[in-house]
Amino acid sequence: MDERKIKEELTVKFITGEISEEEREVLLQWIDASEANFEYFRELKESWDLLGLCQEETTSYNAEGSWKQFRQSVSSGSPLVKKTHFKVHRKAEQKHFSWIKIASMIGLLFVSGWGLYYFNTLEIQEEAGVQWVTKYNPAGSKSNFYLADGTEVKLNAESSLRYPEKFTGKNRSVYLEGEAFFDVKRDTLMPFIIRAGNTRTQVLGTSFSISAYPEENVTSVALATGKVQVNIEGESPLEIHLIPGEKAVYQRISNELGKRPFDPDKEFGWRIGNLVFEEDGMTEIVKKLSRWYGVTIHLENPQNREVLINTSYSQQALEAVLKSLSYSLNFNYQIKGKEVWITMF
Repeated sequence: MDERKIKEELTVKFITGEISEEEREVLLQWIDASEANFEYFRELKESWDLLGLCQEETTSYNAEGSWKQFRQSVSSGSPLVKKTHFKVHRKAEQKHFSWIKIASMIGLLFVSGWGLYYFNTLEIQEEAGVQWVTKYNPAGSKSNFYLADGTEVKLNAESSLRYPEKFTGKNRSVYLEGEAFFDVKRDTLMPFIIRAGNTRTQVLGTSFSISAYPEENVTSVALATGKVQVNIEGESPLEIHLIPGEKAVYQRISNELGKRPFDPDKEFGWRIGNLVFEEDGMTEIVKKLSRWYGVTIHLENPQNREVLINTSYSQQALEAVLKSLSYSLNFNYQIKGKEVWITMF
């Protein structure tokens, strides 16, 4: 099997969360080796998103059926960039799907040449010869570091930031997946640009946070100081400007962009070790706990009713948080290493 085919399969494993730490390191090293590798990885990732494959609770995928639909849409003259004609087929009794078939299908998409035009239209012009670095935090891990221009970055768990070793050209561009807080070094001649999916945030010198986890429907930008311009790229582009204390909220499915005030203690609390729940139901609570503590949570007997929680925990151990939440949400729990079982009653 050639190297590119192997990297396609590792990319699919990365997206679906099935990749091991060793495989993740191999993939990240390959991505950082050259701009061509990164662009190929990004195109695979974006085509996956366009095909509608990267959705929460995906357990079974009909590769042959979706490929047939894709070929029919191409034959009818419907461009891939306009609409997504692919559906995910869920089966509760199945826990795995054939990522090898999916990797093969995505590879065929690029061999055939379909879809390449769309991605090329979203390219950022980057200086040749610049070495790029990818910083990734797994679940349960956070980090703090500085970019070459003096910008400070606080990167949350299950998040990655791709940035150049040094900034050249007309702007300072970085790529984010997940959540991060930026304290940007001011440079009026060289705007700082963060791309997260189809969201483009541009600043000169300011501090703000971005939350853009690929599996979630909402992308948000919360401004602490300075000014920020947020753009949503695509068929129906959107733009909004923020002042301190305002938060831009983008709903990906409905393509709606708005803004509202926010509580800085809740929005930025994760930077100082505060686990915050704000109008969160059980589904979101499980997701945050898994990400915060780096554990796998099995939810048994989920209830139809959704109790919303507003609370926070500062530097608390997992068991202490579960014990507290169990009183409000009525559940029993059991912790075994890196796995947690929650039974609702």
